[in-house]
Amino acid sequence: PSPRPKLIKYDLDAMREIPINEVLADYGIKLGRGNFFKIRNERSASVKYYSNSNSWYDFGVNEGGGVIELVMALDNIDIGEAVQRLGKQYHIRELHMPKNAERFN
Repeated sequence: PSPRPKLIKYDLDAMREIPINEVLADYGIKLGRGNFFKIRNERSASVKYYSNSNSWYDFGVNEGGGVIELVMALDNIDIGEAVQRLGKQYHIRELHMPKNAERFN
């Protein structure tokens, strides 16, 4: 089997602070009336952005979350890929484990 790519660990707290409306703008998605937007080909927008909690909810499929889950939904990727993508795109601080630290995995 081929070796697994090196996983870079990012500061997830900082990542969760990325404003969802900024991510939407970067994807070319515009917020409509009442902060609703579309992430699928649908007649009317069924996803609502909540600025006070920096979260979203898709009433069409009954799921939502924060910025990481949004990128997972928009790009149809898993959490690892979403974290890597957000980390690189928004220059989130990488976390480094000391070489002599114990590993718990």
